[in-house]
Amino acid sequence: MSPSPSSGSPATAPAAPAGGGASRLLKVVAGITAVLSLALAARQVVVYATEYRARQQRRTALIATSRLQMQAGEFPAAWTSLNQALKGDPDDRLVRAAREDVAQAWLDHSRTGGSISSFSQLADTLSPVLTEGLLHSDSSRKADLLAHLGWADFLRWREGQRELKPAARYRESLTLDPRNPYAHAMLGHWLLWEGDSLAAAREHFTSALEAGRARDYARGMQIAALSNRRAPPATMELLRVGNEMRTSGESPAQARVGLWQAFHDHLGPSAPDLLPTELTALVSPADLLATYQWAFEGTGYPEGKGLEYRVELAELQQAAGDTAPALATYRAVLAEPNLSGMVRAKITRAVGRIRAGR
Repeated sequence: MSPSPSSGSPATAPAAPAGGGASRLLKVVAGITAVLSLALAARQVVVYATEYRARQQRRTALIATSRLQMQAGEFPAAWTSLNQALKGDPDDRLVRAAREDVAQAWLDHSRTGGSISSFSQLADTLSPVLTEGLLHSDSSRKADLLAHLGWADFLRWREGQRELKPAARYRESLTLDPRNPYAHAMLGHWLLWEGDSLAAAREHFTSALEAGRARDYARGMQIAALSNRRAPPATMELLRVGNEMRTSGESPAQARVGLWQAFHDHLGPSAPDLLPTELTALVSPADLLATYQWAFEGTGYPEGKGLEYRVELAELQQAAGDTAPALATYRAVLAEPNLSGMVRAKITRAVGRIRAGR
């Protein structure tokens, strides 16, 4: 008989699963890999956030720089700054809106120079930005953009592209925003440029000035349009505008050139001895005198025209009934050497009227 196994003999241990150590090792490696992946992802998030902040800071700085450049009238530089800002994000709406602002301001001043050699080239450069802006703007801003697109058409029109119709853009703008100051001022300018009704142009300029914004722009356009016209009704209207500016507390700076010529047209050596009744019905002689002094007294403008200033001032004093100072000025001017015969003759007639009580 075979011997029986001893009851005290140890039982045989079960065999360990094959590959148990490798499995644990794989788990450890997987854990380390996950940790490293999270660390790498976190690092990538930090790098992205840092780069994003840097791009945003650069964008903010370029927009701020462009605004300063625009305020200084350095429009090409402002344009370049914003084009650089767009390189970081070509679809950045904030930068594109800032570029629309620069385009409008540049057109308001209509300056060429540098790589922009003509008004047509300026219009061609800026118009696409304004047109794109129409897709993203509310009605008021869209009206501004449309008006400036009309002005771009005017710049092309004056350089020969006569098929363009700037007034159509202005009127489209006013359909969206009936108080739009740019469209009113530009349409008033166009009416005078085309020789249309002075009264109709005045209505548009009045609406532009009452719009509550862009007042300096509207006034500048009004003065430029009237100065360009040069016909007597326009020069009389310009003198009325000057008087209006004086009584409303505006600065005469932007009006001086036009006002000097307008006064000279009605007071100069070749002008009639007496102010036309059409003018004095529009602006009283006392107001004309006050406006003349407001615009020129003590300014030295225009340089080298001191004698003309004194003669014209005396004429206005005489018209306003201030005969004593007028007579004193006339006598002082008559004592000037090399006085032209035409001026001397006009002063002699004026002094004769004062002495005759006329």
